Amino acid sequence: MSPSKLDFKSTPKEKDDDDDEPQHFQDPSAAAEKAKEILKSQRESVDMLTMVREKIEGLPKHDILTALEEDGPGFYVRDGLLGEEMAATLCAEARSLYENDKMAADTGNLGSGEYIVSIKGGKEQSYGTVTDADGKDQRRLTVFYYLVPETWDESCGGGLIFQEGNTVVVPKQDRLVLWKSDSTLFQKEAWKGGGSESNAFGSCLELHLVASKDTTK
Repeated sequence: MSPSKLDFKSTPKEKDDDDDEPQHFQDPSAAAEKAKEILKSQRESVDMLTMVREKIEGLPKHDILTALEEDGPGFYVRDGLLGEEMAATLCAEARSLYENDKMAADTGNLGSGEYIVSIKGGKEQSYGTVTDADGKDQRRLTVFYYLVPETWDESCGGGLIFQEGNTVVVPKQDRLVLWKSDSTLFQKEAWKGGGSESNAFGSCLELHLVASKDTTK
């Protein structure tokens, strides 16, 4: 998050959609309080990124490599990655982004009620890999991190179906799933949500790791 620019010498003006515009304050104390708020937010962001990095670095590399081998299931699941408190915070932030119109509708799947990540699921979908077979796609590892309510269950959708063993990985708060983008066959289930208000919103973070430019690695 880039630092906001504070200017309390000028008079306030109408709110602008441009986030790079300075924030104007008549009262220096108000500017000081805003600066403290921004610094606190930045410290929290740094702390979160540091914690996430430590959690990722602490994953059992041997277990992951074994799961991704040819004779393994082809995917790896880790529950409780960041902890209950941090996962709940991220779930709340994701919902806040949605409720404050900070998310874009999935234009590739209009009418689905899905946002940000392009998700195509359903019974008619065949198994496939993340990457295409033309060799141009450099994605090698796909990572899903689920941000769903604790009450979310299989009926709410959003899961992953891996062809190996016809295994269904159900979304669960603070659950990490990773698999080989170019070889593991899977389907995405459609996001449905549940009948209760608590299950009206679910989300996930999707990350793709690409091949190194250095082909000798």
